[in-house]
Amino acid sequence: MTGLPESLCAFAQPDLHLAVARMIRRRSTHPADVRDFAFEGIDLTRVRRVLDLGCGFGFVVETIAPRLPADARWTGIDACEANRAPFLARVASAGRQGEFIAMPVEDRLPWPAASFDLVLCSYSLYFFPQVLPAVARLLAPDGILVALTHRLGSLETLFAVCGIDPGRALLPRLIERFPAERGRRMLGEHFTQVTKRDYANALRFTRADASDLLLYARFKLPFLIPGASSVQDLPDDIRRAVERFLAGHDEVMLEKDDACFHARGPRG
Repeated sequence: MTGLPESLCAFAQPDLHLAVARMIRRRSTHPADVRDFAFEGIDLTRVRRVLDLGCGFGFVVETIAPRLPADARWTGIDACEANRAPFLARVASAGRQGEFIAMPVEDRLPWPAASFDLVLCSYSLYFFPQVLPAVARLLAPDGILVALTHRLGSLETLFAVCGIDPGRALLPRLIERFPAERGRRMLGEHFTQVTKRDYANALRFTRADASDLLLYARFKLPFLIPGASSVQDLPDDIRRAVERFLAGHDEVMLEKDDACFHARGPRG
């Protein structure tokens, strides 16, 4: 996470991250789980070496690992050591072998060329877009990079709900590092074939869902307020702002349009 605040290691709370991931699925207007959407039509039967960059607690493992050959090996890299146990538990529960390496993702990665058949960047590439040349080097000639990311303007309404000035927040600047709108061009500099699939989505909350909306605001706190951490309680002023907003609206729709990129043919 070069050049980004250490407070983002609030994602070292895998239980919170998992709870929010499940809540997002409940509140999403898109009928399909984004993990199923991202890998629809992708043949994984020949994938035996997986590199998961910014793997977190293993968001995609339980969905994708069972589709891999029995001898496939999953390598997860994440800056937060606390994600080691839940990540490895998910790999093991899928009946696959895996390892977790606690390290920040930089512009160099310590493996020989063509070491991996599949490289995953699940909502993580905007933390380290400088790694793309290294990913192209590590991907086998017939391998694939799968990257999920957000559109510009994602979660814009969340700032209004929380009473926060988006000009001071990290979230818009972070997404700009690898947004859906520029992903094809950025990947095209390092891969010969790039396809994009748009995942049109929003998160819907009603007045009865206040606890979920407050949980989401707490989880996103490091991206909303400079120096904040989701380890801390949600500040009272933000809690009151959310409650006032819900009192005046029957529902809240948060922008969550994402995109999935498939990149093949690493440029030599």
